[in-house]
Amino acid sequence: MDVAKPILLAKQRRARAGWVFELGPVTLVFATIVLISLTSLLYLTQASRIAATGYDISAAEERRARLEREQQRLAIQEARLQALHRVETEATSRLQMVPAPPPDYVHPRRPPADVDGALEQALAAAEHRPPGWWERLALAFRPVRRAD
Repeated sequence: MDVAKPILLAKQRRARAGWVFELGPVTLVFATIVLISLTSLLYLTQASRIAATGYDISAAEERRARLEREQQRLAIQEARLQALHRVETEATSRLQMVPAPPPDYVHPRRPPADVDGALEQALAAAEHRPPGWWERLALAFRPVRRAD
């Protein structure tokens, strides 16, 4: 009779909570319909969100492409407006500017006398000192003066 004891316990548990194990066909059909409806609703919600995100991504990519084209167009317009010929035309026609005359260059005169150098040369000539290597090198590279 040891075998009958677990079966007896199971029957007693079933009798205490009979509603758990005794689901009628109508209740099972209703629970199945609710479960399938909730699963379908969850799936449709997720699919709708994915589709909306895809549309948002497409719109953002299209806007990005449009802004890149606009940026290229503005860069071309900027280069065209900064062209030297256009700036010169704009300055002379609209702003009433005139081209600058060519510059007058000041021609250099003879450099002023090197008093210290002349004094040193005079002292060297008075002492009859031969020129050192530095003086000979400076004389070799000294520019030839022309009579103006």
